Amino acid sequence: MKVRENEPRTTMTQKTIFGKPIEGAYKRYLSEQEKKPDKEKEIIIPPTEIQNPEKYLILEGRTHSKYSYPDIGVAVERTHYNKNWYQAHEALHHEGSFMLSLRQFVDFLNLLKSGKAYYASGDKAGTQTLNSILDEILAVRGPWRGEWLDADFKVINNTLHINYNHKLTNNQLQPQYSEPLEDYLMETKTPGIYLDSWLRDATPQGLPSKKTRSGDIHYWAPASDNNSVAGFDSDGGGAGLCCYRVPSDSDSPIGVRQAKILQRK
Repeated sequence: MKVRENEPRTTMTQKTIFGKPIEGAYKRYLSEQEKKPDKEKEIIIPPTEIQNPEKYLILEGRTHSKYSYPDIGVAVERTHYNKNWYQAHEALHHEGSFMLSLRQFVDFLNLLKSGKAYYASGDKAGTQTLNSILDEILAVRGPWRGEWLDADFKVINNTLHINYNHKLTNNQLQPQYSEPLEDYLMETKTPGIYLDSWLRDATPQGLPSKKTRSGDIHYWAPASDNNSVAGFDSDGGGAGLCCYRVPSDSDSPIGVRQAKILQRK
């Protein structure tokens, strides 16, 4: 992938917990727990079909403008190396998984930086573990490493759009969302943008906003060539978000972070 240029748990059949319906309990419980001191907090995890829940962190569902997603499990480690963007999507589809959208990736980084996250198993993730994941994504050091993100950019009716939440239908990748780019930073900066400013002020589509402050994170703005996708990588020369990737390229250090919807029954 190359830059062209510059603590109770519910069962699967259980309908109530503590006399209350399971449906919606997760969000209600988290809201209640946020009012308590850290030492008194606990968490109820919704039932999940993830086979190795200890390898996934819970990213709580969110709504960003017209885009929303449910609670998902995000893999702690990247997999599916040496695949291009299309091949990575296909492999994930056949495993009942999907690629993180750009907005989900921003939310995942914010989750890691918060220092408060839980595995899909219900166990709390240690701060050291979260910092280690962040270091693997962001640290300016070798070796080169990176991951694909679910965003491609196309000109539609003379306007640059972002397409995301792709699904494989009849062996064709089809985006579930196709939107004009909104209020985003159009200028490529290498370097750079300030990480915390990007994560705090990101657009609903996950791109740096126009008010993003300058910093050390490289940023390649979306291209209008109708053959560009998003990815994030880092090495000894820097770390950066590139929205100018060639989707047919593949490199052995580049993988994908598997995500799965947390199923409630």
